Amino acid sequence: MTAKNLTKMEDKLLAAKVLEVDSKSASESTSKVSCSSPTNESGKTDKAKTKSDRKNCMKECKVCITNAYLTVKKTEELVAKVKMVEDQILSRDKLIRASNEIIKELTERIEKDKTDVERFMKENEKLIDENRQLSKNHEKLKRTIKDSDERNGKTLKENL
Repeated sequence: MTAKNLTKMEDKLLAAKVLEVDSKSASESTSKVSCSSPTNESGKTDKAKTKSDRKNCMKECKVCITNAYLTVKKTEELVAKVKMVEDQILSRDKLIRASNEIIKELTERIEKDKTDVERFMKENEKLIDENRQLSKNHEKLKRTIKDSDERNGKTLKENL
């Protein structure tokens, strides 16, 4: 999800919350007022007449009760959707925070590993130089021993 999408979701969430508040107050007033169902010549309910008559009607009729029930039901569905979107946003925020923390930890670990690698390379170079020096010294000692053995051999022959 991008920040733009999250912003859009938040805007929708706020709009739905506003609708929730508006529809709650409207459903409360609608459920208090009820009327009989007006019908036009074709036998169908005229919505404009129903709304205006419902405001003036003081009886408990099935139409007004049904309308109030459906309005409340729609509001509850909207509230449920809003909560679901809210939970999605919060869970994504938590995931983003957790991901950022993991990224931070990994970055720190990489930096530490880089310094360790540099230190190991320096130590390795020192050990390689030391090994070369030891090899040179070993070769010198071999030559010295060989020369010494040759002199001892000559001296031994001369003494015999």
